[in-house]
Amino acid sequence: MTGHFKVLLINPNTTELITQRALEAARSFASDGTVFEGVTGTFGVPIINSRTDDVIGSYCAIDLAAKYAAQFDGILLAVSFDSGLYELREMLSIPVTGFTESAIRKACKLGQRYSLISFAARTQPLYEALVRKYGMDNRLASVRCMAALTPSDMQRTDVLIKRVTHEVEEAVRHDGAEVAVLCATAFAGLANRITVEIPVVDGIEAAVYDLERYRLQPDKLKCLTDSSFPQRKIPTGVSKELQQIYSRFPDD
Repeated sequence: MTGHFKVLLINPNTTELITQRALEAARSFASDGTVFEGVTGTFGVPIINSRTDDVIGSYCAIDLAAKYAAQFDGILLAVSFDSGLYELREMLSIPVTGFTESAIRKACKLGQRYSLISFAARTQPLYEALVRKYGMDNRLASVRCMAALTPSDMQRTDVLIKRVTHEVEEAVRHDGAEVAVLCATAFAGLANRITVEIPVVDGIEAAVYDLERYRLQPDKLKCLTDSSFPQRKIPTGVSKELQQIYSRFPDD
């Protein structure tokens, strides 16, 4: 690759630790010439783990993209529910990857049955709905959500590795999983440290790979963009940057 490919990593929750962990992972997976910068949600919740949180996170992602995306060549959504993914693809003309969509796509190339590994039992139906939305539920072995993580847990990679390893082993033993997807941004960069008998997919790595493939073969990955845009109108009560983007949309 020649020149720089600038990617904006968007974390639409308010936990800066998650942004920094995702950025560190993305930079470690990127090819020469791919440059990442990150932004963290300025409003919303610390960790997205409900449908209501997801809606707020989607709006936060839209607002952050409106403010910063013009300076970048691509977007990586660093949130396991891919909050705002389709909306960003609709409003922007640059490629946008979703953490979990990319991870599932990669998992389906590595095995017939995959399991998602995350935390907090309340999130299980949300992940199941997301997989159905992507039309990839026929190969889903299970969604395994360990107990909720405390702020202290989030900072201790040794604790995360131990708990993730246990869940992956359970997915193999009880669910017939052939591939595991680490479906939480807090787990970014841990996949190659999980010693198990099946492949373990890192969502950040998968999303970086999809963006870089788009850079090399834009005609092969049109799924990362949307050919339609919202209609031009004047939204009220939103940031001036989002108003400006709306002002540039087509009239019909």
